[in-house]
Amino acid sequence: MKINGFKAFICPLDGTALSENEAGWSCAQGHHFDRAKEGYINLLPAHFKRSKDPGDSKTMVVARRAFLEAGYYEPLASFLAKLLSAYQDSFSGIENKFSILDAGCGEGFYLREVLEHLRWENDDFEWDAVGIDISKWAVQSAAKKAKDLSWVVASNAQLPLPSDSMSIVLNVFGFAVYEEFFRIMKGDGMLIQVDPGSDHLKELREIIYPEVKKDSDNEREAGTGFKTFERRSIRYKVLLETQADIQNLLTMTPHRYRISQESLIKLEQLESLEVTVHFQVHMMSKGKLPEITVH
Repeated sequence: MKINGFKAFICPLDGTALSENEAGWSCAQGHHFDRAKEGYINLLPAHFKRSKDPGDSKTMVVARRAFLEAGYYEPLASFLAKLLSAYQDSFSGIENKFSILDAGCGEGFYLREVLEHLRWENDDFEWDAVGIDISKWAVQSAAKKAKDLSWVVASNAQLPLPSDSMSIVLNVFGFAVYEEFFRIMKGDGMLIQVDPGSDHLKELREIIYPEVKKDSDNEREAGTGFKTFERRSIRYKVLLETQADIQNLLTMTPHRYRISQESLIKLEQLESLEVTVHFQVHMMSKGKLPEITVH
């Protein structure tokens, strides 16, 4: 298995192809984008931002990285890897080179884990990979951890990628922009969207909020242009055995900014916390997708 960084980017200002050089990337119109010392590229022009520092903060990124690397969400990463393995195997003898975008990649955990699972499989296959996030702190963290992949600061609303260039679009808890996902996806590509299920972290939410509304797991409709071919629910419980893990979980979620001082004190007094993990995985295709089965 060969894994490379994806290199075919387009200029966010004029849509023309970018060429890589020693300092970064440039287009024929003279727009240049420096490569950061960590190796990532920032393709989010200042006038595209809705705030000075969009996306997850540095504190959130550090907490999420620590929590995910503790293995609590590994079953999801393992399922995604099996899904991609089944996808590539369905092309056996037809095609052996694929591309994957993690849209809203955060600090890169899922893209790294999925590719690491695939790395030890069939040597005949090759993947070009890129992670994109609007948070420079997230992309910076991802680039430090996996220098062999491509990492880009950009918005899902205007992806700096050519049309029909991606085999797989992965969107885990990210902001889905279906029109852009559809544009960049190949005809036989697959969109994998992961959302929190109704019971996700319910025990944590019961501590934070006076009343926890029971949401239903309504089946998400396929995004514009896409067709649903499978849904899967992943549910299990984990025991957070340290106060550090409890605080990392809180800090990496939006709940941190809604918690009262009273609830925060209650959480800080806990030595452990068992929580339900509940993911809804929605698999969509742009055109006719080969039959794939994941056990």
